[in-house]
Amino acid sequence: NIHFVSYESFDLEFEISYPSQWEKVEGNNFILFESNPENSTDNLREFIEVTFEPLREDGTLQERISRNETIRLMENRLNERTSGAISDAASSLTVSNLSNTTYAGYPARMVEYNFTLPPVGQIRAKDIIILDNNELYTIRYFAEGSKFDKYLPTIQTMIRSFNISEVQGYENFDLGL
Repeated sequence: NIHFVSYESFDLEFEISYPSQWEKVEGNNFILFESNPENSTDNLREFIEVTFEPLREDGTLQERISRNETIRLMENRLNERTSGAISDAASSLTVSNLSNTTYAGYPARMVEYNFTLPPVGQIRAKDIIILDNNELYTIRYFAEGSKFDKYLPTIQTMIRSFNISEVQGYENFDLGL
């Protein structure tokens, strides 16, 4: 049985639950939760990553992120995550599903794709790109192709727990704030 704990970021304005035994890696505009290595030869730790970026101008998600823009955004983020190795795998990139959806009442796009990443092999991934006013959140699930379905129930629990927080003003009446 997997025990989940809650993570909340006031800076990035969201909260999510994750397995307590997974490693948490925080960056300036992202949080990454990585599974434990399955053995000493495990080349890729399955992970879920949540990124946050403010947008410069208004626009609907469909206007802001066309199919080509979605794929370009996804490729750029993967390139950063894999230290450029995705450039070598770009020719094997296949988008299996790209659809408009909603997530917790917010407009969203879902992208499912796969590619080959040496030396790991086949990679399957799923991105959910959510637009909240002028803020863009991306939830990315990244796994070895053969392990994608194995981790999917855990990932689905994490995704269902994701919540965009409304930043509340801080009040401390004892200190007069």
